[in-house]
Amino acid sequence: MGYTFTDNRAYKNYNLHQSNKNYPFVVEYLDRTIEVLNSALDQYKRCTVVRFDLRFPSYFGDVDVKEYRTAFIKNLKKKYSKKYGGSFKHIIAIEKSKDRKGTNTSSKHFHVVLFLDANKHYHNSLGLLPTHDRNGKGLWNVIYSSWQASIKDNAVGLVHICRSHRISREDTEATNDCFTHISYLCKKRTKFFAKKGEHIEYFTRSHC
Repeated sequence: MGYTFTDNRAYKNYNLHQSNKNYPFVVEYLDRTIEVLNSALDQYKRCTVVRFDLRFPSYFGDVDVKEYRTAFIKNLKKKYSKKYGGSFKHIIAIEKSKDRKGTNTSSKHFHVVLFLDANKHYHNSLGLLPTHDRNGKGLWNVIYSSWQASIKDNAVGLVHICRSHRISREDTEATNDCFTHISYLCKKRTKFFAKKGEHIEYFTRSHC
């Protein structure tokens, strides 16, 4: 598949992540992100959007990211449905990790965005990630336990929380701010692109 890139600071009336090192952006990824965002707003009316990163244990080496991505979404859907009922929409971008010479660390990690029903999840009350000293709770604990089940290992320190947002059709300012933030996943820099004959998609989303 061929890709199109843009150096513009805005796309389809949305501002893009403002950092010169992030340009250009992948147009096809921006379009997919807009499709999921619009679909989420159609379904939920008011939407809580959370962004987080998933990393692998340092000893994993290079991994089959497709397998772990599939396992994570499967585990998350099951655990989420059991605890909250209903469903969510998602975007996952597979990213290159910084090269750490002399280590066997995986060269890949995941950037993830979830779109949730804001009636169930207020963006300032999403729980806590577990640490070595405390148990987790709420949505973040569901996400953590889903990743832990996927890698079959302790996941403390491997889930990194980013900003969350509450958006709606009526609040265009908040929605634009959210898109600006999550457009970071659409940057060309640090992306993998499938080589000829390679059957993997490095930027996936929910069906809209």
